[in-house]
Amino acid sequence: MKKPFLIVLALFSALFSNAAWSHPAGINRDIICGRQKKGVVEMGKTWRMLLWVLLVLTLVQVFPACSFGLWVENGNPLCTATADLQGSTITSDDAGGAIVAWTDTRSGNYDIYVQRIDVSGVVQWAPDGVALCTATDKQFRPVMTSDGAGGAIVAWEDTRGNDYDIYVQRVNGSGVVQWAPDGVALCTAAGKQFRPVMTSDGAGGAIVAWQDDRGGGSSSHIYVQRVNASGVVQWAPDGVALCTATYEQSYPRITSDGAGGAIVAWHGSGGNLSNHDIYVQRVNAWGGVEWTPDGVALYSVTGDLWSQTITSDDAGGAIVAWSDTRGGSYDIYVQRVNGWGGVEWAPDGVALCTAAGRQEGARIVSDGAGGAIVAWQDARGGGTSSHIYVQRVNGSGVVQWAPDGVALCTAAGELYPEMTSDGAGGAIVAWDDYRSASFDVYVQKVNASGVVQWAPDGVALCTASGNQFGPAITTGAVGEAIVTWLDSRSASNYALNYDIYAQRVERNGYWGYPAASIKAVRDVPGDQGGNVNVAWDASRLDPWPEEVISKYTVWRAITPERMAGLLEQGAHVLTSASEALALTGGEALRVEEVQGETFYWELMSEVKAYYLDGYSKVVSTLFDSTSVCNEHHYFQVIAHGADPSQFWVSAPDSGYSVDNLSPVPPSGLAGGLNYQPAQVVITWQPNKEGDLSHYAVYKGEGEGFVPSESNRIGTPSDTSFVDTSFDPTRSYYKVSAWDIHENESEYALLRPEDITGASGPPAVPAVSLLEQNAPNPFNPMTVIRFAIAEPGLVTLIVYDVAGRPVRTLVDGMREASRYDVTWNGRDDSDRGVASGVYVYVLDAPGYSETKKMVLIR
Repeated sequence: MKKPFLIVLALFSALFSNAAWSHPAGINRDIICGRQKKGVVEMGKTWRMLLWVLLVLTLVQVFPACSFGLWVENGNPLCTATADLQGSTITSDDAGGAIVAWTDTRSGNYDIYVQRIDVSGVVQWAPDGVALCTATDKQFRPVMTSDGAGGAIVAWEDTRGNDYDIYVQRVNGSGVVQWAPDGVALCTAAGKQFRPVMTSDGAGGAIVAWQDDRGGGSSSHIYVQRVNASGVVQWAPDGVALCTATYEQSYPRITSDGAGGAIVAWHGSGGNLSNHDIYVQRVNAWGGVEWTPDGVALYSVTGDLWSQTITSDDAGGAIVAWSDTRGGSYDIYVQRVNGWGGVEWAPDGVALCTAAGRQEGARIVSDGAGGAIVAWQDARGGGTSSHIYVQRVNGSGVVQWAPDGVALCTAAGELYPEMTSDGAGGAIVAWDDYRSASFDVYVQKVNASGVVQWAPDGVALCTASGNQFGPAITTGAVGEAIVTWLDSRSASNYALNYDIYAQRVERNGYWGYPAASIKAVRDVPGDQGGNVNVAWDASRLDPWPEEVISKYTVWRAITPERMAGLLEQGAHVLTSASEALALTGGEALRVEEVQGETFYWELMSEVKAYYLDGYSKVVSTLFDSTSVCNEHHYFQVIAHGADPSQFWVSAPDSGYSVDNLSPVPPSGLAGGLNYQPAQVVITWQPNKEGDLSHYAVYKGEGEGFVPSESNRIGTPSDTSFVDTSFDPTRSYYKVSAWDIHENESEYALLRPEDITGASGPPAVPAVSLLEQNAPNPFNPMTVIRFAIAEPGLVTLIVYDVAGRPVRTLVDGMREASRYDVTWNGRDDSDRGVASGVYVYVLDAPGYSETKKMVLIR
């Protein structure tokens, strides 16, 4: 997706610049689509229609069809190439999806590949991944971070130079490698550089720390380097030393300092090879080491510290958790260091868990409020099983939840946690799970209050055959996560040839996204338009055995103009789709945020769930499609659980309605031939349809001629037509009625023999006569026929009911004959006269007659 939301915003702004609201959907039919009149489309505010067309095209980009239902049970494959895949790592793509990197042996060497999967479960890049590095020898143990622009930066260990070095590469959101082929070298110093860790620099680049043996001997040190968004190394060649103390400094962990630098934690011997302590150091955005040389010690009492993990305190400092043996077995402790290197909490750390047994393998995330959440593997139950526990500590170092932690999973088996924030003060934890005698992947969520949210002992993301292990997790949308893992389901030997799979867990603890899927939005046949049938496949949680869904609601996208109008009429805006569960009637509107843009939806209907596989509902549209207005209406279906917090919004889909019913053919078709001037006057009775637009008159030779645009001679909106070019013996006429949606009726036929006076000039009449005008009432013209028995001065004058002359139709000498005169409802100054009753008076030699007629505008 190429971020079409700015286009949407601009279109909305232009389309509705005079409206009280500034985001999408209902349209006034006459304004946007115009009306058919006299065969010509009279467009009202044509520029708005053009913008609406662009908006519809943009909605297709914003909401791709079928976009929410492509995750499959047991995960979507990211790479199934014939190879041994190892060491997967994951980061967010900043759009609800994820980017995954791994070590790959398809070439015979260890290389680095990467793949992106979007929020819908659709793999975005080349099948089986994009190669970041295929240099000679080995590239492995990748780590990664988001580049903040939909792509990622990946670092790895690299032996192309005969020892272990650190390289890095960037890939953009389209899967295009950005920097030098096979990566940018961060460190190629002598000795071994390994165990890289990475964090974003907040400016499109990254900071990487690693364990470094360049000094030789038994010592290893901690170094760090920054690379900017363009792939240019920023600090000293081969990195900045954070600790070069004697003896081993190892297993670095890193977090951002929020100011372009980083804070790194590691464990070191401190001169005592029998114990390991935890140290931290800060490096600023310019590569300057900020705190005590060789790091700030977080621990000073006897004991062995391992498995340190670090997160930002969101105030320039960091919170570090670790496993600690001061009590005789491994317990979990935590400490905070501020932005100046000062230890904030109790000396030697705050105990999160000192329960019996071993607690180790700690993982930590920020709680977003200055504190942190820590998860760990816990063997307090004894035996060979280990469980998953979690605890929260606030910014003051006060433990928030149950003593010794909240159990996320106590099922039998060995469990190894990985964790990410849920974006709302809680956390989501994934782990390897051996409860079924092979490794599977499970996940659990705990909220900011320490309440476990999903199924007891976790939600199974994958229980496929073979082993699934080594999960890595990243935050998706708020309350959701995406997990990747190594998978041997397709291998003949479960110890070899692992593939890469991924799965989404949504906010309610279900894999993928169990929304309904709109399969069609179709016109309702045989109606007058204004309706479509929305059909959808049920949520997978609807049929047996799930039976979670209680009802569906159907929504139509609307414009700000309609939004404002509905609010004026008393409609209300729901703050969440969950409120729709309790609707009892009345207009309801919903606001939806999609990647920073706002859209509005109007509730159209509710459908009770009956545990079926599919449903449909007829709902109204705002206008009907025609050849000049074929914009679609967009709809969504929301599946609701009995719990108001459980709802799943479908991807939008679109369709249009069509008026399928034509008007009836015009009735009372008649024609009269005039010779002074020569013309055929055709008249008919008005149609009664409320959506009538105009009539069409066609002329051809022969009763069987086929009406078409080429022989259409007029499109009057009234019930008469005058043809001044005709053949009294060969001209046939057909007249049809059209509605505003371009439906044309069958044809009424007028033959030459049906035309009064068509047989030739009339004989001299025996008596003078004034006939009743036809049609009567009329609009806008009528024909008055009269006969003169002897030549002389003749006048035919139209008067209003007050006796004032309105129009002189005849005033002069006339031969004895029959005459037809047409009055077009205008006065002697050619101004249209008002509706009403008029009289017409014929004065001829020896004859005078008066008759009434009615004009209806």
